[in-house]
Order: sequence, then C-alpha cells, then structure tokens
Amino acid sequence: MNWKVFGGVATAAVAISAPTWAQDVTEVRFGSSQPIKIVAPKGLSATSYASILFESYTNILASNAPLNRYIRPADIVVLCPPATTAVLSGKRPTTSITAGKSGKTSTPIPVEAKLPPTGTYIIYVMGRRFITVTPEMAKANGVPSSGVFAARLARRYMQTFPRECFRPPSLPALANIPANPPLRLTTNLEQAIPADVTGKVYMLGKALYSTSNVQPDGSTGPDKAAILTRKTTKVINNRDASAPATVTAVKNAKAAEVKVDNQTLYTLSDFDAKSNGLPNALAFAQYLSKQVTARLASGAPAPVPSEGEPAPVPAPTPETPTVPVPDPAPPTT
Repeated sequence: MNWKVFGGVATAAVAISAPTWAQDVTEVRFGSSQPIKIVAPKGLSATSYASILFESYTNILASNAPLNRYIRPADIVVLCPPATTAVLSGKRPTTSITAGKSGKTSTPIPVEAKLPPTGTYIIYVMGRRFITVTPEMAKANGVPSSGVFAARLARRYMQTFPRECFRPPSLPALANIPANPPLRLTTNLEQAIPADVTGKVYMLGKALYSTSNVQPDGSTGPDKAAILTRKTTKVINNRDASAPATVTAVKNAKAAEVKVDNQTLYTLSDFDAKSNGLPNALAFAQYLSKQVTARLASGAPAPVPSEGEPAPVPAPTPETPTVPVPDPAPPTT
C-alpha cells in the first residue's frame, strides 16, 4: 500500500492486480471516507485517473475559503440521467424546466427509488465535478446498481466534506452535521451549483473575470474557472518577468485570443463575452488584454475601468483566493 498526502489528508491508493474487467481499477480513499474502487475511463490508467480525482478533491476542500463558510451537506449534489448523458458527450445540458398543460415538467425530478441501475451519475461538490459513478464502478464495488451506489457515496460525502474542508479562521469549530440530511438529486446542472458559488478566474491573487454557471461544453463555471486560473498562473510564471509583457487581443475565426508574449492565455467565445456583459469575443479579448497588461505592470489588480469603457458584468471583486493547502476542519462534537 502506497500512502500519499493530498492537501494535508493522508490517502492510500492500492492498485488491484490483474483486474477481471476491461478498464483499469484502483482502490482509493478520500480523507476519512471509506475506500472505494474507481474504474478509469478507457484510454486512461487508474493511477492517472486517481491523480486527477485527488487534485479535484483537494481543490474542493478549499473552495469554501472565498465564501467564509463551511462546505454544507446541501453543497453535495448528484446529477442524474438524462442530464449526465449530455454532460458526458460534451453538450450543454438543458437547464430550463417548463410545465405543460398537465402540470408535469419536461425534466422530471429524480426519485431515489427509481434511479436507473445502469445510468451514469456525477457527484458535484460546491459546483465542482468530483466522482463519476458508472455501472462498471458500481459493480467493481459490489453494488449492482449505479444509482444506488451514487446515492450511497453522496450521503457519505455529505458527512465528510463539511468536517474536512478548509476551516475559515473567522468561524468557530463546526458544531454538528445532521445525521441524515436530505439527498439532493437533480437533472438540472444549474441546481448542482450552490446559489452563492460563482466561477471566477484569478490572476495574481485577484478575480479577473467570471464564468457562466453552465458552459456550452456541459462543464460548470466553477470547474472552468479553476482550469483557467491554473493556466493563468502557469503562463504568468513561465514568462520572463524582467522584460515588459506584450499582451495582445487577436481574432481567431468566431473566437478571439488573449496572448501574453505570444503564449495563448485565453481563447474566448461570444458566449464568454456575453456572460461578462460585452458584445462579442474580440471586444472581451481587448478588455482583458488591458486588464492583464495593467496587472503585469503593477503586480496588483487593475483598477475598475473608467466611465465609458465597457466593464465585465459582474465586475471582478477582490476576494481571498482559494487556499492551496487547506487545514482540515475539526471533527464534530
């Protein structure tokens, strides 16, 4: 057994030798939760898949830091079929629910007792994708129904994430967690994102712009913002800080790019632009290029644009960035 430490939490990843199923399988433990077997997607090793999940886990543990609150059981949501089909295929899932003349909704609310046993389920925490439960994963864990296993895992994480997340210094120790909080099931990706959670792309420790809750590729705004923040940090750290930065906005077909010293920092669409209150991708790229230039020059957040200059909506707000290595919250009493 090889022990590793992720975000201050000891975890173990045990490879299963000669698996009987086609896909690679590994046993993992997230914090104090019971170990589970994960089945790597085809074309990906179990070790690589485990690393991706552990990175997501440690980032989620600290995602409550800007909100100055604990992760709550209600922040753990299971996205059920048919919405997961759209998400997994890279399509933006339908999020609107309309009632017909009969009073029935076009997207029925999932009922735990009727969850398809062969469906694919995604567990979200703080609007971030965490575990994808497939029929293969359920069977690897000795459970014949993926719906039953997804519900079981969600209940488990409703207990552990609030206890092990980043503890905001201004808040007292976590007092208690309900023993059996209501399970949150949905086919609406919007409902997998807490109302007070928004995706924000950070640069030099301050928010630069926002991402819409549901992206055209079926990802969430918080997930996309986290990816872009990591890319921003990488590009900025890799450039020659001794030379003045050359930041440009370049039109690329229907998209536009923000480049720093010829490295692509962001590739923006009209959807990104309109989500931030600007008419098109090029206008948004031009706006961001000015903000990036100002921040690189000063090493601090750029000032709010002067009157008459278009500003993204909502405007970036100074927030405490996500803590990279969180301290686990104390156990309940």
